[in-house]
Amino acid sequence: MYDSKRLLQTVLNLTEKLLGENVENVYQDILQSAIEVVPGAQAGSVLVRERDRFKYVAAVGFDLEGLRTISFSVKEQEMCLGEKDFLIRVVDGISSSVETLIKDE
Repeated sequence: MYDSKRLLQTVLNLTEKLLGENVENVYQDILQSAIEVVPGAQAGSVLVRERDRFKYVAAVGFDLEGLRTISFSVKEQEMCLGEKDFLIRVVDGISSSVETLIKDE
C-alpha cells in the first residue's frame, strides 16, 4: 500500500518544481520521485513525443546517453502498442527487454 503522506508530499514537491522551472528540466525529478513512491520500482525511463518522434528524456537505472541515441516514430509506437493517448507500462525483467530493444534499433 502506498504511504499517502509521502505520496502527497512528493506531488507537492513536484508541483513546486513544475511551476518554477521549465518542464524539460523536471523529467528526471518526476521519474526519480515515481520510483521512490512505487513499491518495488528500481528503474524507469521517460519518453516524450517531439513532433513525429518519441525520444528518451530521463532514465534511472539505464544509460540515458545511450538511450538518447534511440527514437521511435509515432507509427512505430502504434505498431507495437496500438494507438493510445496515454500509456503506463510496467515490465518485469526490464533489462532483457531494453537490451533487445536497443539491439533492434
